[in-house]
Amino acid sequence: FKSRIKNYCSSVNLIHLPVVNARHRLLIFKFIISLIKFAPFTFYKYYSHEMKITVEKLYELKKHEIVYIDHTNMAQYIPQVSKAKVILDEHNIAHETFKNFAENESNPLLRIIYYLESFKLKRIEKKYLQKFDHIFTISKLDRKRVQMLGIRKNKTSFLPINFTNNY
Repeated sequence: FKSRIKNYCSSVNLIHLPVVNARHRLLIFKFIISLIKFAPFTFYKYYSHEMKITVEKLYELKKHEIVYIDHTNMAQYIPQVSKAKVILDEHNIAHETFKNFAENESNPLLRIIYYLESFKLKRIEKKYLQKFDHIFTISKLDRKRVQMLGIRKNKTSFLPINFTNNY
């Protein structure tokens, strides 16, 4: 993978982030830590100190014009001070997803967990979305939801995904 992507990038840094899914041994541990820290589990499970240090070093070493973030949970790696334009490609409004999970969950314990995650995500989305110079959404509804979180209309754009069956 690294050799192929090097054809398109001036440098490549690979950092191992273990996938914490339903069968992973760290799932419960990371979930409990996220409760103690009152951090969204969906953010905390992707946190890597190695990633944070690597990103900070890259910011110090090179001048970047644009930083592209593919998911809001990766915003936790944006350095406090950035001269680069920071762009987010927002795939969904995560707190809304967990709110929907909660509203459709029959298990009372899971319903509480989903509502709590939705609350924590909404709080952190409001915090991190402010850090972006521009946010692209894949639906008009998500663009409206981003604006409802306090982001100015001129900082958001609806960028639809085009599908084709010509392959």
